[in-house]
Amino acid sequence: MSALRDALTRRMLVLDGAMGTMLQAAGLTAADFGGPQYEGCNEHLNLTRPDVVRWIHTAYLDAGADIVSTNTFGCAPYVLGEYGLAERAYEIAQNRKQEFPDILQYLIERAEGKDAEPMSLAAMVLSLSLASNHTTAMALTEALYDLCAHPEYQAVLRDEVQAAIDEDGGWKKTTILKMRKLDSFIKESQRMHPPSLSKLTVAFHVFRTLHSPPHQTNPPKLRC
Repeated sequence: MSALRDALTRRMLVLDGAMGTMLQAAGLTAADFGGPQYEGCNEHLNLTRPDVVRWIHTAYLDAGADIVSTNTFGCAPYVLGEYGLAERAYEIAQNRKQEFPDILQYLIERAEGKDAEPMSLAAMVLSLSLASNHTTAMALTEALYDLCAHPEYQAVLRDEVQAAIDEDGGWKKTTILKMRKLDSFIKESQRMHPPSLSKLTVAFHVFRTLHSPPHQTNPPKLRC
């Protein structure tokens, strides 16, 4: 923990990206999850395909990440119970985390000196929560804005969501894996509007003509 704190005083550390998106991009089948009954349970991959989880961690580290997150986002009995895996929650979590069932326990057991004081632990947890909640909320908000700005996609996405719910006989964790169009829409929204702590947006309320630099020959004109 002290090494992490020291590193933070010297430079900005980079956290890895989404685990679920990378798992979807891996093209996994029901067999990879351990059978059709476990399909969509990303946490079960810690037992059935740990090599895929390791590959994702390696990919983020190779891309420049300093910190990687374990594949245990839904590793709680009430979540795993949907797949009949509630009793194996600890086993699944430990297979990737080895020592710590959650981030708070990790901080409690690894923190030293002032870092181990309750106020310091609370501050670190709040900082992590702020970063994750802020970016998630921003991504969802931007996606909703884009959906309002492009109403032509609403019926298409609504039909896909309804078809997925009908196919699964209700809303389940696996249902979202069938929403390929929605996933593509959200990814494109994030690409165009990446979450950040601060953001500058320029809006034109009247028509203006934008010119390219004067040194260009026959510069194109854009209307906003």
